[in-house]
Amino acid sequence: MRKLLRIAPPLVTEERALEVARRECAERGWEWREPVRVTEGLREYVIMTNAVARGGNVWMAIDIHTGAVLRASLASR
Repeated sequence: MRKLLRIAPPLVTEERALEVARRECAERGWEWREPVRVTEGLREYVIMTNAVARGGNVWMAIDIHTGAVLRASLASR
């Protein structure tokens, strides 16, 4: 799909995106809970912590080209 839309392939790996997300959680004082689900979109990785439970979930979008945090939120319990 990226080729069709002429979107460059990811420059940031999934592992790097997870590192960025962990660091962002630490800076915000949010708890990082396993298991973590990573979904790769056309332009971003979407990361969700505590993926098997409701509440206490961190949801974060990381740019696949720059590694920047695009959006982040915490679902309270």
